[in-house]
Amino acid sequence: MSISSDTFLIFLRSTLASVGNSYAAVAPVREAVVLRRGWMTDDEFAADLSLVQAMPGVFALNFGAHIGRRVGGWRGSVAALMGTLLPVFAILLVVCFFFFNLREHAAVRSFLQGVRPAVVALVVLPCIRLGRRSRITLSNVWLPVMAALFVGIMGLSPVWLVLAVAFFGYLYGRYVRPTDRPTP
Repeated sequence: MSISSDTFLIFLRSTLASVGNSYAAVAPVREAVVLRRGWMTDDEFAADLSLVQAMPGVFALNFGAHIGRRVGGWRGSVAALMGTLLPVFAILLVVCFFFFNLREHAAVRSFLQGVRPAVVALVVLPCIRLGRRSRITLSNVWLPVMAALFVGIMGLSPVWLVLAVAFFGYLYGRYVRPTDRPTP
């Protein structure tokens, strides 16, 4: 068996075993790549894992592309990506097929209506935690409220909003609060 097909099977099995949690795929891949096949040392794998965790983007895709490239070049990278994406694509295809057939049933409709508040809570809770960490108080709460109003009600693009805030932040720091900068 070639390295590419072996890499494909390694990532296919690890992705099937870890759907929903990309980090669960690390242990089976490490076992296959380091312990069973000896393609990498444990130190190399740990260094590459640290590098992949620092990369922006989807961890599973970065992990597959990077480890696949390390063990099999560009072919190994493509094979690892295909092994990572195939189970997710198949599950998504099945869910979409059945969802369009089942969405009109009363039980499914009730379930989806019941899930809506949980989804809203899953979105709002990290926002609240982020707000606490970013020190939003009553004196500066008007900034995110105004931003939400401009985007939600007035239809302003968030890109323009970010550019405007950056511009006014620059002007504020340059002319209104120049005493905060250290003197040369």
